[in-house]
Amino acid sequence: MSLTEEVKKLALEMNADLVGICSAEKMVEGRGNLFEIMSDARALVVIALEHFEPVLDSENLQIMQYNVHQLYHEIDRILYGLAKFLARKGFKAVSIPAYLPVDMSRETSGLKGEVSLRHAAQCAGLGEIGLNRLLITPEYGPRVRLGALITNADLTPDEPFEEKLCKREKCAICVKACPVGAISTQGEVNVFKCAPNILKYFIPGFVTAINELAKRNASWKEIQEFARSPEAWKILQVLTTGMIYNCFNCMTSCPIGKTPK
Repeated sequence: MSLTEEVKKLALEMNADLVGICSAEKMVEGRGNLFEIMSDARALVVIALEHFEPVLDSENLQIMQYNVHQLYHEIDRILYGLAKFLARKGFKAVSIPAYLPVDMSRETSGLKGEVSLRHAAQCAGLGEIGLNRLLITPEYGPRVRLGALITNADLTPDEPFEEKLCKREKCAICVKACPVGAISTQGEVNVFKCAPNILKYFIPGFVTAINELAKRNASWKEIQEFARSPEAWKILQVLTTGMIYNCFNCMTSCPIGKTPK
């Protein structure tokens, strides 16, 4: 068995639903800080875990948020196991953060990762980047979470995904489903419309709350009242747990990969 086969087999044994290999040199779009992280990078191992449909069908937001937390915990575990396996073989391997921490500079606004996992996954043959700018897989549609590691191991890359799954403007269900009109039929997503909604109780929510207090020159009593309010508790919960996502419409609305009801 080749090293590439061993890596893929181990990823699947550790609960990855999909795994593919992307050539570091061939990944151009979304490359980000790839070669800053590892100057002699040869490949990226990309994994995807399925969001369970019953969870996303639930109307309970906390259940959806907790499933995201579970998936990222599993991604961390799988990537750590793969990195340790490659290290024992004498290679370097570095996991890319799949969620937090991210660069919180003014240039990125905390909205850009070290390497685009969507583009890495497309390069690794896992799926297509759709109209909603999410990775869309044949098996699960956009209902996946992604993880990847960079290695200097000479792994055999998969062919980039070229199939057209997304019907784009002919479907546009995700465009209609977006509550803030952030998705266009030209395949663009306005992150400054999306972020205040999807990250309602993360940084955008925190900044909005502070701005509202400042605008009305809030008294100390009003600040104390806000600190005891459910809105403040929601912000504190998100900052404590890292369960930052507050909207899943672009993911749940897409018909691709859905189980027929």
